Amino acid sequence: MFTAVILQVEEQCKQDEDKKKQEQQKTAVNTDKSRYENELKPKIDSMIKEYDEIWNQEWRPIWGEASKDPASVDQNALKEKMEADTNRYDELSNKNTAFKDGAKLSDPVLKEKIEKFRVEFGLATNYRSNAGRAVTQGMKGIAPLKGRMEEAQKSIKLSNQKLINALANLTEVESKLGVSRN
Repeated sequence: MFTAVILQVEEQCKQDEDKKKQEQQKTAVNTDKSRYENELKPKIDSMIKEYDEIWNQEWRPIWGEASKDPASVDQNALKEKMEADTNRYDELSNKNTAFKDGAKLSDPVLKEKIEKFRVEFGLATNYRSNAGRAVTQGMKGIAPLKGRMEEAQKSIKLSNQKLINALANLTEVESKLGVSRN
């Protein structure tokens, strides 16, 4: 009889501990969600927006013509534009490198996914910067322009792949937290 009572008490204690662990996990998820929405997401959104703006507003208009027929574009304008875009991508890469906010999350899986986002996004910005640098080298005569344009196109493709990888990791984080991408 005494043994049965002890077993019941032990079982009740185990159930109470399980319940407490579940509540702690729920609290951690809610804390991570709040921290992500209020601290991480605005910075991430800002970096992604800047990445897109450089491409859509600066690079794409001149790149379309230059990649088909570099001689048809004002060489000085192209060189200046590529140097400016390269510098902007380098600055964005520096912001991304300084972004360590993923460490603020308590869930190790979320931390890992944010870090993977940061690494892949950094590679995407670096490949875009490399593309601009390649074009500039061709414009300055450091290397044959045709070869530099081909290198730039390869770098752009790689940057697109890395951005997709970065966003896939970000989607996993947001899905786990129940946060929607706007």
